[in-house]
Amino acid sequence: MKLLLLASVAVFSVTSAMAADEVVAEAFAETNFGGFYIGTEVAYSMSNSEVSVREGPEHITLDGFGGRGGSIGGFVGYDYLYDNGFLLGAQIGGHVSDINASVSISDGAGGFGYGELKTDWFATVSARAGYLVNPDTLLYGSLGATVAHGVGSYAYDISGDSDSDSDKELFYGVAFGALGVETVLSGRVRARFEYIASYLNTQTLDFDGAGLEVTPLIGTAKVGLIYGFGEPRSISAQFVNAPDTWSGFYAGISGGQDVGVSEFTLTDGAPIGAGGAGFDFDGFGSDGYAIGVVGGYNRQFGSNIVAGVEAGINASSISNTISASLGGDSGSLEIGTSSSYGARLRLGVLANPGTLIYGYGGISRQRMFVRMTEGADSMRESMNIDAVEFGGGVETWITDKLTLRGEYGLVSYEDYGDPETMGTIDTTVATARISTIFHF
Repeated sequence: MKLLLLASVAVFSVTSAMAADEVVAEAFAETNFGGFYIGTEVAYSMSNSEVSVREGPEHITLDGFGGRGGSIGGFVGYDYLYDNGFLLGAQIGGHVSDINASVSISDGAGGFGYGELKTDWFATVSARAGYLVNPDTLLYGSLGATVAHGVGSYAYDISGDSDSDSDKELFYGVAFGALGVETVLSGRVRARFEYIASYLNTQTLDFDGAGLEVTPLIGTAKVGLIYGFGEPRSISAQFVNAPDTWSGFYAGISGGQDVGVSEFTLTDGAPIGAGGAGFDFDGFGSDGYAIGVVGGYNRQFGSNIVAGVEAGINASSISNTISASLGGDSGSLEIGTSSSYGARLRLGVLANPGTLIYGYGGISRQRMFVRMTEGADSMRESMNIDAVEFGGGVETWITDKLTLRGEYGLVSYEDYGDPETMGTIDTTVATARISTIFHF
């Protein structure tokens, strides 16, 4: 959260310094922002929950138990637009969701076991503050309170021994949006992209008297469609004119949050649940922060199509840790990614001359590590894993040389491990990034 907060502060520091750059005053420029609005949105989330079972000084802790899934929802809000282009607003909304993590086991003779943690709805009330970088595009950050409905359940039937139970709790916390971008599509209709990191409190799920402590983090990328009820109005803010073309070389810095889920599968060769014996855990959760540099080239075709190629390198703190203290002995296992580099292609369309909506796809190499500790002893090994990545984002001019970019993507690692002995691991990481780009 610290890196997201610092990135957000940097964004608005740069934006507030626009008056020091070459600006073009559009006297009484007309904008559709301000007033009441209503909207709908779809979202994709990855979660990482720290789960712990404790009995006195002994404990087993998994940081974390990762989930993923989609949601759909709606919201209403009100914005007050100042004459200088700054905006303050408030919003309330909710989602129905299917964000879940599961573990299953089969003995190959009809016996099974299954456990699940899921979030089936969440709601948020928030305030936002932003700035119009041009009459049709708003950059903003948000902060709010959120509540999520979590459900845990399990069932097993192995060798004649069977049981099942479930419990549910409300989780409360803070919803932090480091960067959102909202742009006019036509008249009163606007599109919105934002990433929200929700940090929730610890609750205990009770299963037949055994308590499971759960502390969730949920990272959610949202794409929304908005209808504004406010009348168009003129403001006297000064805006930077977009260049005649997006073509040219660029370089920049980026930072943000990573949330990942790894599915671990170990079978005897036949699918679990179809006569095969094995174990499937979907999934091992992980989270962390990343910072890096990017460089590339854009080429504009016609009046509204932009294509480009880009390379980048990142340092990351994303990891998953299992720790235990039993019978006076302690140990841990940590798996994470320390760095990555890669290349990708971008293709986008200009919503207006200063704002680009784009998608991307590419390849990367991830530097992963495994660290094990037992008492005072430790061991670490590293490996390189190839991955494909894809996603999308929004980029807009904030000065005559700088653009600001917000994007969300998925990195799919190649499967690694030994299917016949240690099992296979299939990892997907969600990446949320804020980038400041200098154009040459």
